[in-house]
Amino acid sequence: MNVMIILLILVSMVGMIFGLKKHKEGLEWGRPLTIAFLLLGVLVMVLQFRAVLSGGARERIQRETSFREALGGRIGQIVASEFGSNPRVVVIPDVGWDSAVMDGFMSAVRGTGTVEVLEPDLEAYFRERMRAENIPADEEELWLEHELGFAYVSKQVPVDLMNDLLRRVEGTPDVLVLFSALPINYRALHIMGQTDRPRIILASAEEMLEPEQLASGLERGLFYGVVIHNDDPEGWRDDTRVPRDVAEAFAKRYIWVTRENYRQHL
Repeated sequence: MNVMIILLILVSMVGMIFGLKKHKEGLEWGRPLTIAFLLLGVLVMVLQFRAVLSGGARERIQRETSFREALGGRIGQIVASEFGSNPRVVVIPDVGWDSAVMDGFMSAVRGTGTVEVLEPDLEAYFRERMRAENIPADEEELWLEHELGFAYVSKQVPVDLMNDLLRRVEGTPDVLVLFSALPINYRALHIMGQTDRPRIILASAEEMLEPEQLASGLERGLFYGVVIHNDDPEGWRDDTRVPRDVAEAFAKRYIWVTRENYRQHL
């Protein structure tokens, strides 16, 4: 993915967030602005997909799938090696259910403790909100499309839905792995106020949080570890071969950041 495509995607995400904020402030132009930037993001992704299909599609897709499997696999290895022989693990997957990441993770933790996957039902959640907010009937589908689109692009599970999911978990698990993005207002998560909260791993740390927020969370012990992208251009150019070793493949695309090394990477 070239720099221009990345910039356009970032612009569309920022525009959607800005438009949504203005809409919630009561400004009528907020909704059409958000939808316009959503459509821009969709158009960019379609164009990128067509570009991928135009040359070496199968090889590129397989390579990217392998790197995503390595992401899940490496986090699974960390969980299996750093939390004892029988950890209790709770996982909230990417809202788009990235099967490659989950396959890699589940393969790595197989036979290690217990794993509970909490799947957020975004459509049901937004339909309930739609009724609560009395959205006019002729605007319902557009409203739902807008809210779902924003959630999928940002990889965010709304904070109240995430709270509902976590309250279904009995007791306190050892580890909470978030493949979805942490909500911007994550401090409203009830587990953040618990002294016996699980150790939290963020696999999509950069989606909505700034480096200083991640650094603060690691320093204060809110997060056990976070995954960020490896911006080393050499690591991204040398993608013709995906290493068989999970940790080596992971290191070409990602960096595991903890309280011990965050000053070096954030």
